[in-house]
Amino acid sequence: MPGRKVAVITGASAGVGRATVRAFAGHGFDVGLLARGAAGLEAIAVLAALQGGLLLAKVERDVRPLDAALDVMISLIASLAPAGQGDHEVEAG
Repeated sequence: MPGRKVAVITGASAGVGRATVRAFAGHGFDVGLLARGAAGLEAIAVLAALQGGLLLAKVERDVRPLDAALDVMISLIASLAPAGQGDHEVEAG
């Protein structure tokens, strides 16, 4: 996805996470969504698409333990990387 902006958002199904998904998708970001509940995750995935974002991944998982969060982020970055391109800029915020 050269030239595309990607946001991976945890807590995506409710509250600040949900608002963040809508904002990023509304600005044309491709989004990877993580949340604990499947129903909320499905609902925000639909909203992200309606806002104009391309849904790249949705993961139902509790990422509160730091190790779990890092594992999921590494897996998502690896799966979203164009083949043969090993350099990826990762910004945490």
